[in-house]
Amino acid sequence: MSYVDTLFRFGSELAHHEKEFRHDMREIALEEGSHYVLLRKRLVELGYDYGCMPVIPKLTKAINDTQGSLIKRICVISLIHEGRGVKAVDKLIRQLEQMGDTKSAESVKIIQKDEVKHF
Repeated sequence: MSYVDTLFRFGSELAHHEKEFRHDMREIALEEGSHYVLLRKRLVELGYDYGCMPVIPKLTKAINDTQGSLIKRICVISLIHEGRGVKAVDKLIRQLEQMGDTKSAESVKIIQKDEVKHF
């Protein structure tokens, strides 16, 4: 949900950027929202809920560390963390499928397809 935070935190600064850039940021935030809904639904089906387990502490730290700079936020989140996620997702899908959790694997495939478009 880092792009949602980015839109809220840097909204006034984004107003000074090109319309296409602002549109792209909104589209990515909407996709992230749909990813959250997809993953939360699956977690609930498995007897958990979003936020009940610590996940991706490096991403949380990066969001906190870049809260004062739009440029730093975009560079760190997009280039580092999303890049790492795209790189690791094939392994995650294989592991989920090997465990027999094809439903979760399908959710991750949907997210993977969306994330690759961000580059």
